[in-house]
Amino acid sequence: MSRVKGDIAIKKNSYKKTNGTSHALVKLMIFDLWFLYKVRQICRLSYQVSRPILRTIYFMAIGAGILFIYTLLNGNINSTTCEKYNKHKESREPNVEILAISDRSKADTILLKEEISKLKMKTFNLDMMMRKMNAELSNIHSPLKKTYLEMADFVSESVGGSVISTPDTESYFESKSTQFYFFGIPIWRPNYFTPRKVIQPWSQAGECWAFRGSHGKIVLELAIFATISHVTMEHIPVSMSLTGKIDSAPKKFIVFGYLRNQYIPIDTFEYNIQGAPTQTFLITKRELSNIPFKTIMLEILSNWGNEKYTCIYRFRIHGKSYE
Repeated sequence: MSRVKGDIAIKKNSYKKTNGTSHALVKLMIFDLWFLYKVRQICRLSYQVSRPILRTIYFMAIGAGILFIYTLLNGNINSTTCEKYNKHKESREPNVEILAISDRSKADTILLKEEISKLKMKTFNLDMMMRKMNAELSNIHSPLKKTYLEMADFVSESVGGSVISTPDTESYFESKSTQFYFFGIPIWRPNYFTPRKVIQPWSQAGECWAFRGSHGKIVLELAIFATISHVTMEHIPVSMSLTGKIDSAPKKFIVFGYLRNQYIPIDTFEYNIQGAPTQTFLITKRELSNIPFKTIMLEILSNWGNEKYTCIYRFRIHGKSYE
């Protein structure tokens, strides 16, 4: 019995000890919860206090970074600009020298072209002089043979000849080369590109009447009625041409006489570019040699290969006046 009571006492003591330990643990947990709550409040308060400061530091750091990058880039740009300026300054004087040399070479080229043109003109004049001398010498040896210089030109403008019309024929000229400008304003166009140049003297290349294509007509009026025995066609020689060719020269042409309200063919001829610049042709149709004409028509049938235009430097009509 006493043993049973002792066990009960022991159990009660152990229960009391266990109950005391649990109570202590509960108090400890409550303290921990209170401590954590206080720490949370302190952290929240600290965050609310430090948040504006952290935000200010954040924006200051961003601004400092942007300022640093701008300074770095601006320094590179300035250094690059200085280098380019120095290089440009160093290379400026050679460029000026190159431009001066280029301008000098252009001026020399222009002067050279002018000298070449003058030499060609002198060569042509010498050639014409030699041909005239040869013609005079040949006339001395052959007194019966006449040249165009010794025969009257009945269609020359200086003695009263004139141009009536150019039927179905269009004059050809290039606007850039046939007009003279003053500050961009056209002030003068040479008159030697008109059909009148066919019956006028010429002295240099380009003083001719040019018509479009290889076929053209021009009607001429003689100064007086005359019977026709010879015709003369003139063109520049190859040596006087700037391009080294005279493919715009007439090749085959025919001369008509106006009789009884119609044009009748007098004769057909062919100009040879390998021959003399001035070529005189004899009328072979004897039955027409005694018929007087006042109006004639020159029809160019073809040229020597130029598809754009044909040039006539001068055309002459020879014969005898009809009374």
